[in-house]
Amino acid sequence: MKSYYEILGIESKADSKTIKSAYKKMAFRHHPDRNPDDSAAETRFKLINEAYQTLSDPQKRYIYDLKLAGQWHEPDFQQTEQTPRPQRPYRYQTYTRYNYRNENRPRYVRKVHVPLAYRLKAYGVTALFLILFWLGLSAFSRYTIHHKAEELFEESTSYLKTGNYELAFYKLNQAINLDKTYAEAYFQRGLIELHFWKDYKYAEINFTDALRYSKKAFHEIYLKRGISRMKAGKYEEALIDFKKASEDKKLVMDAQLFKEQTEKMMKH
Repeated sequence: MKSYYEILGIESKADSKTIKSAYKKMAFRHHPDRNPDDSAAETRFKLINEAYQTLSDPQKRYIYDLKLAGQWHEPDFQQTEQTPRPQRPYRYQTYTRYNYRNENRPRYVRKVHVPLAYRLKAYGVTALFLILFWLGLSAFSRYTIHHKAEELFEESTSYLKTGNYELAFYKLNQAINLDKTYAEAYFQRGLIELHFWKDYKYAEINFTDALRYSKKAFHEIYLKRGISRMKAGKYEEALIDFKKASEDKKLVMDAQLFKEQTEKMMKH
């Protein structure tokens, strides 16, 4: 009987590309549809497929080569001697022997099997308790931090009334470091930058943060940010803020005044 290598017409050291190319060539040549008058064509075609399936798989090819060389031996999975499996005395109970106080006196501990449903219920209750504890701790921590930030904000307000802008700014920084979402602190810090230190770039940044973290739109923040943008030369962006601030009836006059001033500055 021909070997798989002889069926495909290749050498035993052929690589995968050569095997694949030879398979396509032989399969095309001996396909039953191309040889309708040859009754043995189907048998040859099956042998070609079988040869390719074996030689294209590295593990199957390795075993096949060993068989050709006469070095392959089928493993024997039959057990010569079967040892009986030890049986537990009771299905749901196990006993552990240990010595207590007296080494020569054996004592036994009974371990009772707990059903899976009860264990899952206990795990669920424990997990729920841990989640609620973590949520409560987080809420208490946020409340404590925000309360401390409010105290620092009140201190900064008192310093502003006395004209001590540096200490007021320092307290506002501390409040923001504690609570990154404290919109009022950002707004107050932006006012100091705008009116007293004339730092319009950082004033705009503070007003933007105040708008980001405020729970509702404060038109006064848009007005102040528009002023800082106008002072910084960002006229088009300033006009957008003044338009937004004019939605508040109390700020219509101020927003219109700064809008006209910005348009004059754009012409010049």
